[in-house]
Order: sequence, then C-alpha cells, then structure tokens
Amino acid sequence: GLEPVFRRASQEEDDELATGVARVFIAMGEAFSRSIISEPNLAVAPKVLELVLLASSHASYEVAATTWHFWQQFLERVSYAEHQGSLQGDINRFTGLCQQLALASL
Repeated sequence: GLEPVFRRASQEEDDELATGVARVFIAMGEAFSRSIISEPNLAVAPKVLELVLLASSHASYEVAATTWHFWQQFLERVSYAEHQGSLQGDINRFTGLCQQLALASL
C-alpha cells in the first residue's frame, strides 16, 4: 500500500513524494466521498478518510494544505446530505473525524 511510502517520505522529509502520495489519498477520498456519506457501513470508509487525515497532519504546510479542499468539499457534502435528509446513519459518526482534523490543523 501507499501508506508506508507516505510515512517513509515524511520521515525522510521528501515533500515532493509525500505530496504525490497525498494526492492519491485525496483522489481516493473524492472517489468514495459520496458512498461514505450515503453508506454508513462501507468497509473502506474509515481507511480512506484516515489516509487523507494522515496527509492533513503532515509536518510540511505544503503537503498538509493539499488536503484542505477535500475536507471543505467533504464537510459541505455531509452538511448538504443532512439538510436534505439523505444522510444515512448518524451524523455523529463524523464527530471523531472532525476532532482529529481540527487537531491535525494545529
């Protein structure tokens, strides 16, 4: 998988490689975001969001910043789905994710 590659790039301060892998994580998140919101038991959901969150917590501002648009779009989709009544499952399942995201942003 790409997670070890990202971790190694982070340890070696290879921001170019870390940014490239982060973009793959983001693409996976974008591909699955609608399913994550509409299918609360989707098995891949926690791992995909965890990988994007991992990139968000990168020590380099430039690497972490690549994830911000994803999170903005994802949270807008969650909010819209809740407002429309199409959010499947309890919105509180995203609470821990939001807390981790806030900590990663510090």
